[in-house]
Order: sequence, then structure tokens, then C-alpha cells
Amino acid sequence: MTPRHPADWLALSLLPGLGPISLTRLLERFEDPAEIAFRVPAGTLSLACRGANAGKIRSARLGLRRKVDREIARARQAGARIVPRDAPGYPAALLEIPDPPILLYVRGELPQDRVRVALVGSRAATRYGREFAHGIAAELARAGVEIVSGGARGIDSAAHRGALDEGGPT
Repeated sequence: MTPRHPADWLALSLLPGLGPISLTRLLERFEDPAEIAFRVPAGTLSLACRGANAGKIRSARLGLRRKVDREIARARQAGARIVPRDAPGYPAALLEIPDPPILLYVRGELPQDRVRVALVGSRAATRYGREFAHGIAAELARAGVEIVSGGARGIDSAAHRGALDEGGPT
């Protein structure tokens, strides 16, 4: 597959009801993320993906290019770049899982040769859960392990803070 522009992948990610597994299936069938995001009939997408609603997809497509432009601007403002699944810098290890994310937001470097551990949990975590995630991430960071997660509230953010408190990479 020829690498596509990150905006095409971002547009695809903004369509409602299409998760990583559905998107992988669609990409196997249509290959081009821009084609799926903008041109494949919404009814075809909803039939191919459980949970996708044709009406919601049609509504989301209205102004989709503006939404993509705004999201790219927000990422730049945050100092992040968007790395699509077909980009050379996308982590090879992620491509080995059954449902890899179609894109990543990355700040800083994304070395390929690091040991990484994902700590993922509830956004509405208990105090104990947050403290545990912080502590385990700190221990892993001291051992040179990079902490990976979506950065959501709760367990994810506690894990990142634990690693950062020890000067470790996240």
C-alpha cells in the first residue's frame, strides 16, 4: 500500500461507529482511507461494520474536511504529529496486533527498539487504582521501560505521571 496523507487517515478516524477492527476490514477491501472516508456510500459502510449508522456517517461527512483541518491544527498546537498506520515511523509491533490503531498522535520521538508496556484502565479509577498505576509505571520507568497508553483520565494518566516522575519515557 502506498503511504497516504495523514489527513486521509484522520478523516477516516472521525467517522462514527467505525472501530479499529471494522476499519481494518474496510481497508482490506477498499485500500484508500480517503475513498472510505469520503466516497464509499454510507449504507455500504454501515452494512460492512456492525454499529455504524449510515445516517450518522452521512452527517459526519458534512464539514469533515473542516473537522480534519481543525484537528490537525490542534495536534500541531499541542506539539504532536499524526502518524498513520502506513507511515514509515509507525511502530512495527503495533502492526502485529489484531486491531492496530489507524493513526497515532506522537510528541517527541518514537524509537522502534524500546521495551514498552501499556497500562490501560478505567477513566473513573479509584484512588487505589491510580496510586497502583502510578507506582507500577514508576518502577517500570526506573527499569528503562517506556509506558504507553491513550493518555485518558484515570489509570492511563496516572501511569504516564508515574513514568514522568521517574524521568522515564512515555
